Amino acid sequence: MSTPEPTPGHRVRSSCQGNWAGDTPFEGEERARRSDGQYLWFLGRHGTKRVAKAVLVSAVPPFMLRTADNPEGMPIAVFDQIRAGMVTDRSQFYTDLSAPFYGANRPGSTVSQGVRDQFWRLSMQAGLAGAYQCVEAFSATDFREDLKKIDVPTLILHGDDDQIVPLAVGGQRSAKMIKDAVLKVYPGAPHGLMSTHQQQFNADLLEFIGQASRAARPSPRTSGEAMAARPARGAS
Repeated sequence: MSTPEPTPGHRVRSSCQGNWAGDTPFEGEERARRSDGQYLWFLGRHGTKRVAKAVLVSAVPPFMLRTADNPEGMPIAVFDQIRAGMVTDRSQFYTDLSAPFYGANRPGSTVSQGVRDQFWRLSMQAGLAGAYQCVEAFSATDFREDLKKIDVPTLILHGDDDQIVPLAVGGQRSAKMIKDAVLKVYPGAPHGLMSTHQQQFNADLLEFIGQASRAARPSPRTSGEAMAARPARGAS
């Protein structure tokens, strides 16, 4: 079965937090984890002719797992521990994970219990098999070649206290691989910065969207020329 291409309206996408820019910026992180890196794979495979801009937020690319040719990555023991936590007691695992995800384990943290409870609720809605397999997907997928093919304006947002995807593993390396990418580092921000730094995130995203860029080409299926060429319903 072929994979459907993204529609023309989906022109700006953020990775990891995974929202379409046209949607509410406060989408749950569980949806984000499911879609992380996916659109980069689409850009690497299908090109950027229909894409105006890209946004990466606390993103896992370029490559999280430490290998012989990726010494900057994280040891596989980190991801094995995640898998073990899911299998042993996933409810408690997600409860515990919400602390480093939002920086609640840091002195002076102001993240609410409600935000952490929402993280747990969304995580528990994901099937165990899918969540377990997702660990390999986000840790062992190599996006390095995909990043090199991105030729549209790209904004990278990352916290310098991200305990899930460290800045040195994710955002800093991606910024070096994507041509003319802009990296904005949020001092003290955790992985879930869209919740902890909402105002700053929204301002940066809206400013980036408002900047002039290459217009995305419309799909032949939805362009005005294609619509006009279709015969009227009932016409012979």
